[in-house]
Amino acid sequence: MLIIEEKPKLKPHHLMKTKIVRQLTLLCLVFGITVVLPTAATAKGTPKTPAAPKKEVPVEHDKVSAISDTAITVKGKSEQTYTFGQFTEILVNGVRATAKDIKIGMSVTVGADSAHKATNINAH
Repeated sequence: MLIIEEKPKLKPHHLMKTKIVRQLTLLCLVFGITVVLPTAATAKGTPKTPAAPKKEVPVEHDKVSAISDTAITVKGKSEQTYTFGQFTEILVNGVRATAKDIKIGMSVTVGADSAHKATNINAH
């Protein structure tokens, strides 16, 4: 004679717990695949390179021919105007200064980017 044992039927609250456990397991798996793994792969991979800064080209000119609060014109072999702002480093005789301290006729070295925006001005 063959005896077949039936599994006990789960009560409705047990079915609900089982369903919730499966859903949470699936949610954790999806979270791990979409958030944790890509973050871990990026951290171990090649570091991100920052955006290349504008190329700074130091340009030497002989004399200041004009100066204002936002621009300096220098004349050497040719005349060139550079704009500058509050973050431009200005030195006069090696000491931090402002545009008002630069006088027409002073010798000057201007470091600027390709858009003729001065990053530093050194007058003496």
